[in-house]
Amino acid sequence: MKLRYTFLLINLLLFSNIVFSQQKFIVVLDAGHGGHDPGCIGQKKTKEKDVNLAVTLKFGDLIEKNCKDVKVIYTRKTDVFVPLINRAQIANNNKSDLFISIHCDAVGNKNNAANAYGVSTFTMGAAKTEANLAVAKRENSVILLEENYETTYQGFDPKSPESYIMFELLQGTHQKQSIELAQCIQTQMKDRAKRHDRSVRQTPALVLKEASMPAVLVEIGFLSNLNEEAYLITQSGQNAIANSLYHGFVNYKKSYDKQNQIAKSSVVPDTKPASAVAVSQPAAKAQPTASATPAKTTATNTANNSQLVYKVQFLTSSTLYKAGATQFKGLKNVEHYKEGNLYKYTYGSKKTSAELDKELKEVKSKFKDAFIIKFQNGKRVK
Repeated sequence: MKLRYTFLLINLLLFSNIVFSQQKFIVVLDAGHGGHDPGCIGQKKTKEKDVNLAVTLKFGDLIEKNCKDVKVIYTRKTDVFVPLINRAQIANNNKSDLFISIHCDAVGNKNNAANAYGVSTFTMGAAKTEANLAVAKRENSVILLEENYETTYQGFDPKSPESYIMFELLQGTHQKQSIELAQCIQTQMKDRAKRHDRSVRQTPALVLKEASMPAVLVEIGFLSNLNEEAYLITQSGQNAIANSLYHGFVNYKKSYDKQNQIAKSSVVPDTKPASAVAVSQPAAKAQPTASATPAKTTATNTANNSQLVYKVQFLTSSTLYKAGATQFKGLKNVEHYKEGNLYKYTYGSKKTSAELDKELKEVKSKFKDAFIIKFQNGKRVK
């Protein structure tokens, strides 16, 4: 009888461990560049890939030691090349709650190197300034080191301004959470590590675009600046940056726990060894703003599918929005179609493009990059 109860107890413990592991908050840490892609190179020949990896491993180690309800996954833990698209896929495949990509910044003009310094944290979005676009072009140019990048990234050219137009239409599903995380990180970088605050910004970075969860890209300093390069290659500098990243993450996680009604988080305020803390069953993760009554499907709402029909496309998102969603800015009777993992939203339906003039003007007053597309047999045609 005692043996039977012993086996029962073991099974219960194993089951509770499985349940607990499923509860864990997952964060994917991405050390930018690697392998045959060194990233930017400092005036003292410091390679960005090495600084990124060192800081990322220190950051992850702090989480693993102090946050017992958090699972850390790395896109790389050694000096290897990881295709840009694979980095976000690691996060997507593991159903990560956060994606944090670590990088160093640089300017090409040595005359301006001394004037460029500090830390920025980026969320996905259209570049509002030339400086933000320059960051995207530099980080996105890593795809040129990949085989068949034209096919993988569907003709995206990181050097062409035209390739970045699509970011004007993309609306980040997790933009609010991404900005909150970015602000938590920037505050800690400024207050704890005493780094110059270059603020939270938006940039059309492919690695953020592909992530289906809150995601940020942190530029932890300028390797083109001699003073910052000297700081970033030291253990003390890397520890200070990693510690700030950690506390930024902790503050975000506390907010996340509160919003998701997790009674007690296991994250601790300081980087000391954490004691065992019980974690309650978390509430189910909030789903995107999808609804039982989503915007109508374009293909099934054409009166005669064999007829050529013209529509105005105005928005692209990874989220299936409900009818009347605020993202439509007051547009009624919005329809959608799906390409890959993206939902593309349309307005109006006419037999000729000329008949859409009124609708196009109306939509462009709200979405300046709206354009006309055509459908036949329920499918978009060129």
